[in-house]
Amino acid sequence: MPKLSVLIPAYGNSDSLSRALETLAEQTISKEISVLISDDNSPKPIDRERILTFEGSFHDLTLVRQTSNLGVLSNKEWLYRQVQTDFFTFLEHDDWLIRNDFYERALEALKIDLKTACFYGNCIAESGWDLADNGVPFSKLFHLYNDSCETPIPKEDLILNKLMKYAYVLADNKLTKKLIGINSNLSLGGKEFIENLVNSSSESPFVTSWSALVFKTSLVRKVGGFGGAYTITWAEAKALNVYREEEHFGLLYLLATCYRFQLEEEPSIVRGFDPLSFSRNVKEHPAKDLKQDSAFYATYKYAWFIYKGFTGKIDKDIIRLLYARCAYIGLVAPTNATNSFLKSYLPEKGEIEEMAKNSLSEAIRA
Repeated sequence: MPKLSVLIPAYGNSDSLSRALETLAEQTISKEISVLISDDNSPKPIDRERILTFEGSFHDLTLVRQTSNLGVLSNKEWLYRQVQTDFFTFLEHDDWLIRNDFYERALEALKIDLKTACFYGNCIAESGWDLADNGVPFSKLFHLYNDSCETPIPKEDLILNKLMKYAYVLADNKLTKKLIGINSNLSLGGKEFIENLVNSSSESPFVTSWSALVFKTSLVRKVGGFGGAYTITWAEAKALNVYREEEHFGLLYLLATCYRFQLEEEPSIVRGFDPLSFSRNVKEHPAKDLKQDSAFYATYKYAWFIYKGFTGKIDKDIIRLLYARCAYIGLVAPTNATNSFLKSYLPEKGEIEEMAKNSLSEAIRA
């Protein structure tokens, strides 16, 4: 029986996906990993024959091509519903691993503490993508198109490359002091996790790649799963003229009301930015004509969901942090459906209702 499900939402680039699988196959527990890849109906299908050459590297490997394009979040929702292991993670098809014991360490950390729901791994972001004269994208750091670029940088040198930057660097004392509540073993309580996340900035970053997050399946299911009722619905997104698929931090917020997080000091993941992928191809991206207020609406709904006491208790501190985040994000382009949405998810009378109203006042003024 495999221990870990590695869920890979793929779109359009077999080269990036092969790179991810190459590094995944080098993991110390690769034979205990179940790999499930969902090709989200790419215009150019993922190369099945090429991908299945990795089959012998894992406990099992399955490639499924969706009959229609589900979208970024919905493709992940579909993958999550297939999980039958105690732990799971998403590996974005254009990301890759640079430490071969990442999953082994993550699982050990999650096993030690029953109240730890997520291993919040560290990552570095690749910022070295460019376009050749012929319009073909290539990476200055880890080349997929060797005939159009210079000699690739060895994987062991990636961490030191100046074109990359940490998502968060716990080894850097100056930055660590800007983060709050980190214990000596790098564990972090839920409220402190949310406070660091909502206050994240370029000077004090606390974001990472979804590929660096490893979850305990049983605890995720207790808070409603990935992409549950707390997310914006398709109907709401259409009425509000926002792109629903970009916002799925709700799972982290909900987990924070009940559980702890485990941080990683040094990065194990490189967050790639593949120009051929659905998420980075601006000209083809379905959100290109929509107003990007999705983060505001999603966070506002998360706060209401927690207010409704889905865990049997209401955590005012986390709700207050989420409303503060709404005020910071601001509401850029209200639509005819905005008032109805805000009213639907406005808490009833009391202290939390005032938090929401104050947040809306600040957000709209911003």
